[in-house]
Amino acid sequence: MHWKSWPYWAKGAILFAGIYAIIAAFSIIGQMWMRLHPPTGSFQFLEWFNIGLLAWLSIPLFVWKPVLVLFGLDIVPAINNTDLAFALIIVLISWFLIGAIVGSLYGKLKDRRQVKSGFPPARE
Repeated sequence: MHWKSWPYWAKGAILFAGIYAIIAAFSIIGQMWMRLHPPTGSFQFLEWFNIGLLAWLSIPLFVWKPVLVLFGLDIVPAINNTDLAFALIIVLISWFLIGAIVGSLYGKLKDRRQVKSGFPPARE
């Protein structure tokens, strides 16, 4: 099954989750690098940029926090590596769901636009 034949919700989900996974991986690798080689002088902004980028992308974690507290899982702030990995997985799943919703809405709007123009909607 080729990428072009996938439904829009799957394309959106993979795209959003993939972008998050790549940025999170670079951010974590950057944090590890900065612990070994602390930035000095005018490069100190890189540390805050790296932390801020991962924090902004982790916003869905705060949406899930009340649900996790109900089940006894308080993972913010993440103290050890297990909590951090669990938090990253939850955020990855959240971005996957957000991408699926955005892709589904895009597919519905595109199909509606094709019906109005007189062309039959594309089959997926």
